[in-house]
Amino acid sequence: MYGEAGSLLKYFHLQTVENPSFQYSIQLDCEEQITNIFWADAKMLIDYALFGDVVAFDTTFGTNKEHRPLGVFVGFNHFRETMVFGAALLYDETIESFKWLFETFLATHCNKEPKTIFTDQDIAMGKAIVEVMPNVWHGLCTWHITENATKHLLCDGLEVLREFKACMYEYKEEAKFEEAFSALRGKVTKGTWLDSIYAVKEKWAECYMTNVFSLGMRSTQLSESFNKDLKDYLKCTMDIMRFFKQFERVLGLKRQNETNNEFDSKEKLPRIKMRRTPLLRQVGQIYTSNIFEAFQDEYEWSTAAIIKPPVEGQLTNEYRVVISNPENDNSIDKEYQVFGDPLIETVSCSCKMFERLRLLCAHALKVLDTMNIKLIPMKYILKRWTREAKAETVQDTSGRTILEDPRLDATRRYKALCQKFVKVASSASNFVESSSLLEKGLNNLSVEVDKLLLNLIRERDEGPLSSEGTASEQQGATQPYVPNNVTLKPKEGKKGGKRRKSWTENFHDKYSQGSADQRKSRKKKMPNHSNTENIQPQQGEDQRVVPQHILALGNNYQNLQVPNNNFTQLLLGEYNRSQDRSYFDSWTGISFPSQDVNVQHFTQELHSRTNLSDMSNVNWQGM
Repeated sequence: MYGEAGSLLKYFHLQTVENPSFQYSIQLDCEEQITNIFWADAKMLIDYALFGDVVAFDTTFGTNKEHRPLGVFVGFNHFRETMVFGAALLYDETIESFKWLFETFLATHCNKEPKTIFTDQDIAMGKAIVEVMPNVWHGLCTWHITENATKHLLCDGLEVLREFKACMYEYKEEAKFEEAFSALRGKVTKGTWLDSIYAVKEKWAECYMTNVFSLGMRSTQLSESFNKDLKDYLKCTMDIMRFFKQFERVLGLKRQNETNNEFDSKEKLPRIKMRRTPLLRQVGQIYTSNIFEAFQDEYEWSTAAIIKPPVEGQLTNEYRVVISNPENDNSIDKEYQVFGDPLIETVSCSCKMFERLRLLCAHALKVLDTMNIKLIPMKYILKRWTREAKAETVQDTSGRTILEDPRLDATRRYKALCQKFVKVASSASNFVESSSLLEKGLNNLSVEVDKLLLNLIRERDEGPLSSEGTASEQQGATQPYVPNNVTLKPKEGKKGGKRRKSWTENFHDKYSQGSADQRKSRKKKMPNHSNTENIQPQQGEDQRVVPQHILALGNNYQNLQVPNNNFTQLLLGEYNRSQDRSYFDSWTGISFPSQDVNVQHFTQELHSRTNLSDMSNVNWQGM
């Protein structure tokens, strides 16, 4: 009846009627066509106020028939479960669109900036963050960087890729990082991408992030995971209204996990391994179960810590702490400097774990015990990690206390009124006169309540299209004015685009485009053997050269010239022969145990976790 734009604003209007704290904003172009859309419901506002210190933002395509990219702001709560802080349907991914989005996001959340935000390597997005949130630390997603590194560095050998990942995660000191990266440059034939990523090393290298408040986040995987869940319910053929209904459904499923965790935290206490330890008993009652487990691991490591004897020139409140490896008596961890003051109960470690995660490290716990401090000072317990993290009220931009579900508030009012009415009725029923007075008063009160309800219902049912005038962009307006000619701005030229594929997906598409007839022909020619490594090519079969990407994978092969080694077995062989198997995460997302695996298990995992399922039957030499 109203068209796409009218239906969209009607939906927003009904949301604000149901909960006045619901926030939305639209951007119009000079022709009064809707370009960008942002919204956040009451729970998103509450969640951001409590847990919006570290945020991940990413965009995805293919969720609506308007071909608009969907952007979602996410983070995690005190259970480390995914939380959504706001969402947007953008017209494009330009600097101006991102600037409008980030400005609107901050305005919606009372101009509260996150301390840290992680995104992919989108240039426009990065420039917009610098302009809108100059004081926010901007980190790059390590997952996307690893994927790009696989694409650009794998041709130079697996060792080069491993060394790059070591630069990303392992080096804690800047000097060692620079030395390793300089050596890496000499092993790369084409260093254009390597130079470009080095220019922003402060956004991804471990040694430059020691003081960054990240809560352990290093990527946009939270956002990617939420987008993946959305793809199970959303299709590119959905109109705007169907999109919002399905978005609510996915959001509800995510929030159910939080409800379950909240219930479990009230019904169960975490398992304490050393029950006579006052410190563990203290935090066991304060932290959520997930955080307590992480803390308990640090405490166990602190029991293996050693404080080295003081040396000349060492300060009286300085401790040199190392951790011995219980599995190897000769293995000693790096030495860390810890400063502690028993009088004011302070402790600070050079490993900077508390600065990053807001959890005390094993080195600091060892020094606290040495100073005879048996309970964690409350200054070192971050409320966002505790069971009481949500025990506070949050106000919206209008100064109203935000109610996550106003219907629950109505239930509480109903119970309070019932108690009062029952008490009055019980007293008045003892005498005819008092009963008549109460009944008369209730009749008059009933008439007044009916009049009030009628007016409220009439105001609620007034649609956003009932008045004429210019379109309102006022955020949170309950009755936005939209003229009849306002529409969703259509995409010009090529409509939007599909989700940006990963390199492995593009690789799969490139080498699996052979015709169905060719594939069937190859299958007929190849006998059905369980071990295809011993199969010789059929006479007259096309002997195309193995692609360079596959040859790069075979660098560590002892028998590289295997004529009919298919993709699955090539990966399996490389996996079992490689001493460092961590690079497989960037290729397939598969994480196997340390022992060798058989081809059947490997194939099942490869098919179930990646988009490379068609590759196991591809004969690379026969393509």
